[in-house]
Amino acid sequence: MVRKYWILILILFWIGPSIQAQIVLPQTIMAKVKEKQLKVRWEPQSKLEWERSKKEGYTIEIYKEDGGLVVKENIKPLPRDQWSKYIEGKTPTMADFYNGAVNLIYADRSELNDLEEIVDSENKKEAVDSLQLGLVLYSSTYKFEICELSGLGYKTKLEDYGIYRIKVYVGTDVSSAQEITIKSERFLKATGIPKMDAEFGNRVVRLSFLSKEFQNIYFGYFIDISEDNNRYKRLNEMPFVNTMDDIEGLDEAFPIKHVDTLQQNYKTYWFRLKGMDYFGDVSFKFSTVSGYGFDLIRKPPIIYHTDQTQDNKGLIQWRADKKDERLIQEYQVHRADSMKGEFIPVMTEISPSDREVKIPLTAKKNYFKIVMKPKDGRNISSQVLYIMGQDLEPPETPTGFTGTIDTAGIVTLTWNKNKEDDLWGYKLFESNRKTDEFTVMTHSPIPDTIITDTINLRTIKKEIYYQMIAVDDRNNRSPFTEILTIELPDKMPPDYPVIRKISFDGKQILLEWMESGSDDVASYSIYKRDINNKDASWSLIQEFSVSDSLGIYIDEEFQYESQYAYIMTATDESGLDSEPSPYQKVFTKKPKALFKDGIKSIEVDINKKKKTAKIIWELKEKEKIKELMIYRGKSEKEVSLWKIIDPDPNYLQVENLKKKTPMFYFIKPIYFEGDLSKSSKAIKVEIK
Repeated sequence: MVRKYWILILILFWIGPSIQAQIVLPQTIMAKVKEKQLKVRWEPQSKLEWERSKKEGYTIEIYKEDGGLVVKENIKPLPRDQWSKYIEGKTPTMADFYNGAVNLIYADRSELNDLEEIVDSENKKEAVDSLQLGLVLYSSTYKFEICELSGLGYKTKLEDYGIYRIKVYVGTDVSSAQEITIKSERFLKATGIPKMDAEFGNRVVRLSFLSKEFQNIYFGYFIDISEDNNRYKRLNEMPFVNTMDDIEGLDEAFPIKHVDTLQQNYKTYWFRLKGMDYFGDVSFKFSTVSGYGFDLIRKPPIIYHTDQTQDNKGLIQWRADKKDERLIQEYQVHRADSMKGEFIPVMTEISPSDREVKIPLTAKKNYFKIVMKPKDGRNISSQVLYIMGQDLEPPETPTGFTGTIDTAGIVTLTWNKNKEDDLWGYKLFESNRKTDEFTVMTHSPIPDTIITDTINLRTIKKEIYYQMIAVDDRNNRSPFTEILTIELPDKMPPDYPVIRKISFDGKQILLEWMESGSDDVASYSIYKRDINNKDASWSLIQEFSVSDSLGIYIDEEFQYESQYAYIMTATDESGLDSEPSPYQKVFTKKPKALFKDGIKSIEVDINKKKKTAKIIWELKEKEKIKELMIYRGKSEKEVSLWKIIDPDPNYLQVENLKKKTPMFYFIKPIYFEGDLSKSSKAIKVEIK
């Protein structure tokens, strides 16, 4: 089955979407009059309409405008068994078009299934149905006789000149009619023909032309060749067709190209272009181009050395094959301001035997290439090389140099872009002190106008300093910018103050301290804690500014016979607090003159048998006493607080006494007002 359509399948892959979309004719109905012979052809509007026409045929009606009906006929495809007599005598290629058309017209579903294998579509059946009709229409364009045999075309001889109206519809369904009006004196001949271009080479010619402008007139094109511009021979049996012209939404025009081999060089050949319309007729109009093949230069010139001379000229030396000198008309030097800029000739008519030139350097930047101009064919260029002109002028000092720093220590520096066209970039420098030597940040010039730097903020320095210069391609350097000062965010807490002395005189606690060594301290804070109270925390008792600091502080809030600890912190101008100072403590011992005598008597009763002792006392002003502090120890001088008890009962039971292990006991009353009593006399408890 596929063998039957091989030429049409080839077209499928060549023209692809044009056939499947059924876009073959510029209009759905076309007509042409040539020497009073009228030709009409049309496209079915759908696959369903085409299938109906195979059974009902197409009805064609031809009316003369100043008369009545001239022709009315019903046209159907020629039966399959009658096509052979029309195929006899045709070239193999044309015979394939005839065979492809008849096989597609009368193909059954099983035969069309073979085509589904080569169609790339999600809906293969719909695509093959479209392809089936499209291929028939396409093959009909190569030969109008195929169009007639397919039931999609009609021709007749007109008796008179005039205007004719043509109507075509399926069977008797006039509602499906397509119409066209034509003048009988009108010949469907092109008013022009595409211009053909030719590029000749070594025994070869590359022909090309644009067809989009003529796509409504010509279906394809033929090219003929001649050696004398008189007798021409056709190069292509089948017309060249530009399928790119039919793609919707594609505004760009793509040329038809053909490459042909020439028998010999330096002999003139003529090529003639003719168009074939949608009725298979070839145009009388044509365009012609001529030329000859020639030997090619195989190697381009290669620049191997460039230099700048003391008199500011560019020395260029190149290599080229001496065998090619006979093919060279001249060398040229082309120059541009940049690698991708426009190159223009600055020196021409250089002898084919020369390999060196000196050319004035008219700018700071010069890009050169050697162009070999052959006697025939395109110019051949060397590689592009750069030669720098003399430049002793430094760039301008950068402007707008500024910077910012964030809390993470990221410095962002920016500046305005210089206007010099030979600018290489910028170098930046930094220093921790304004008077110190600046160190380079960027060893190679940077092209940008922004750079970042990272600063360690855990430092005592308060500022960082920057400068910059501009550098051109010749390493000429601009003057330095003014020094840019960046103030650093304060992330370094101040040193703490030191409490160097603390004392108690019986009436007040005196603190003396040394101030912090940091120069940005704004205030000091003093904290206090009661050591005797295990649950007590540090509490702020005083905060004052540096200007109010006298290095001393008097604390009158205390209780006698207590121990207090003090610490200090410093806060800087950024609100950062120092570490706390080492604490200092003081004991508020009550002066003797202030101690009451709250004990009237004290004695001990020892029970040797039970190894117990009962310490009994009598208090003065018992109702004013809050609690009793019991001290004990192994000697009168080595005692410590043992426990605190209520005044009642008036005795203390001591258990588990050991022989020959004396213990000494003291009692000290504490009054509700906070006053202390003198200690009792020492009570010795011992079992001998």
